[in-house]
Amino acid sequence: MTGNLSLKETLLVFGLPLCILVSLALFASSDIALSNSLISKSITLDLIITIPFIHWVLIRKKDISKFSVLSFFVIGILIASFVIPEENQSYISFIKNWILPFIELGIVTAILLKIRKTIQVYRLTKNSSPDFFTILKKTCSDVFPKKISEVLAMEIAVFYYGFISWKKKTPRENEYTYHKDGNSISIFIGILMIVIIETFVLHKMILKSNPSIAWIVGIMSVYSFVQIFGFVKSITKRPITIDGEILHIRYGIMSEVIIPISDIDTIEFSSSSTVFDKETRRLSPLGELDPHNMLIRLKKQSTGTKIGLYGIKRNFKAIAFHVDQKNQFKDDLEQLMLSK
Repeated sequence: MTGNLSLKETLLVFGLPLCILVSLALFASSDIALSNSLISKSITLDLIITIPFIHWVLIRKKDISKFSVLSFFVIGILIASFVIPEENQSYISFIKNWILPFIELGIVTAILLKIRKTIQVYRLTKNSSPDFFTILKKTCSDVFPKKISEVLAMEIAVFYYGFISWKKKTPRENEYTYHKDGNSISIFIGILMIVIIETFVLHKMILKSNPSIAWIVGIMSVYSFVQIFGFVKSITKRPITIDGEILHIRYGIMSEVIIPISDIDTIEFSSSSTVFDKETRRLSPLGELDPHNMLIRLKKQSTGTKIGLYGIKRNFKAIAFHVDQKNQFKDDLEQLMLSK
């Protein structure tokens, strides 16, 4: 988003609007502003219109996503909701009720259109079927700041794999499953059953004493169920893939490692006797509960490779994981290594 900007430019395009925003927020809390409805309404307009406009003017000729203007718009609404007296929030209420829903719809539409376009381009340039989560992460990173894009991509992916993607995934050439012979699906189904039972029991226990807390706990439990359900289904939809000179080792949308084949030193059949440390890691987030049967050692330590949710990165020199077709996978990978 700001990789091509100097520190001075970054401070200008983001720092200046933030400074104005903080100054207005402080002024809105003063006795003068609180006692004058006209001043409060003027500050409201500055927070939600003037500041985003200033940011747009500063970035209009720069290689920065214009969606950052919306970030200032939303921040302005949030701050105005807290610092402006309730009796002077008529503008804020109008925007929340009549403008924000259209903006949210526009953002979702823009993301979906960009995903569709990216998939079309991918299909024209690749022989393999496109991976939805990979395309989704790229699309979100093009539109939103890095940390926001990672969280948003994960939340969209959970819903997509959990409730939209029902078509059975048939592995293509150079695609390998890892859920048929492993324990992962059974373990997650067990966790889902525990969540269901826990939700019902806790809700009934707390409902009599504190209904509000009971409903909060219930909503959190339902959210956890949706998350886990999406994770489980993604395991069956995202196979391990050899794509040209790149090996994609995946564990649904929870863990993923991308390794250039030229960086691989050895491929070994492995077992529970493997010793794990900072250089040798498991791909599965379930740890010892989910056995592995393959171990890939690299020629040098991998840096900045994702292992974990929401873009968490850990270094490693060897990665352990499970493959259903382990003999075929090892043979195919070793043939590619010999041809390099």
